[in-house]
Amino acid sequence: MAQFPVDYNKSDSEGIVDAVNYLLSGPSGLGQNFSGTNQFTQGWLTGNSRSPPTRTPQFSQAVGGSGKFTITLDQPGGLTVSNGVQVTPLKVQVGMYVAGLNIATGAVVVYVNGTEITLSLANTGPVSGVVTFNAYAPIALYVAPITIGTIDWIDEYTVQVNFAAAQPTAPFEPGQTPTVLASTRYNGLYQSPGVVECTTTYVVIRRTAVTANTGTGAGGTISYSNTIQPPAAGVSPTFVQSLNFNSTDARGQVIVNGAQDRVFIGAQMNAILYYFSTAVSDFEYTVMVNRYKGDIPTVGAYNDTIVYNFDKTIAQKVAFYAAVPITAGSSYPIQEAIFSTVVDQPQSGAYLYRVDLLFKVTNTGGALQVTRCDLGLRSMSVQVVKQ
Repeated sequence: MAQFPVDYNKSDSEGIVDAVNYLLSGPSGLGQNFSGTNQFTQGWLTGNSRSPPTRTPQFSQAVGGSGKFTITLDQPGGLTVSNGVQVTPLKVQVGMYVAGLNIATGAVVVYVNGTEITLSLANTGPVSGVVTFNAYAPIALYVAPITIGTIDWIDEYTVQVNFAAAQPTAPFEPGQTPTVLASTRYNGLYQSPGVVECTTTYVVIRRTAVTANTGTGAGGTISYSNTIQPPAAGVSPTFVQSLNFNSTDARGQVIVNGAQDRVFIGAQMNAILYYFSTAVSDFEYTVMVNRYKGDIPTVGAYNDTIVYNFDKTIAQKVAFYAAVPITAGSSYPIQEAIFSTVVDQPQSGAYLYRVDLLFKVTNTGGALQVTRCDLGLRSMSVQVVKQ
């Protein structure tokens, strides 16, 4: 605390700065800044911590008869897409994937005639309500091991993995973090950013660790999983890392000015998990409110934007499923997590709050993989309030 009368010394100078910041920040009890998101249309988790963490389709009200190959939209020439507060008119295009109540699984747009949309598959029942359109198929959160033909070194951070056989579709999404195993060279986990390009015959991957050029690699496999697997019998499990978090688009950014500030957080996340298992498994599904601290890059850094690094888990809810049976494919019903009021008191700085998901098999010998995660209603509000 500064003394009166003020003497020029370090102690008083720091106290004056604190007092001025307190006055400039406004009256107590009022929100200093606010941020948040809200989304209700179906989205798919990409498994990518970078943008976009989810892929959100376009949507429109539509009607259609049972057994018919057509649906009718409520807007001539197109539909709308919600990205927070802005609503933008868009066009339905041939090849888009379509989903909704009584829309056949896997249906795509084959013809567009004004408001009438022709689908590749007949409606399984009467269609009435919101129908979504997406230019991409749902994201796979698990890619089974693919046999590698060769691995070519590109630069000290980047390699190109050539598949031994062409895949039906490009197996990896940009930003995913695959693992190379049992190759003659360039084994390990590739992250930050991970996948930068993928086709049906090869994938280009990058990592932060410097990789020397030791020639062309051969053999082994490349795979991707977002589900933490149990350790082998007799081996202690490792700590969960932020790398294991599946980030979502429910987030908010705020600035905390001092010790008198409190951050009030509310969040909701509805999700449907699709999975398969090859052994009876105990499965743990966790929804977390995580805090990320903004770090300003050093002078001369290639990227001069604020980088948010994981700081702390503020709140979480865990759902546990015991003895999940062996199944070729199934899904859990809607998993709902609501955080009505969470209070945080971080130090001064810029912060990102985000809803993250964690998938984990807990029993030794268990083998379950989450293959897809559909997101429903999801939101987050973050407000800084001066005490």
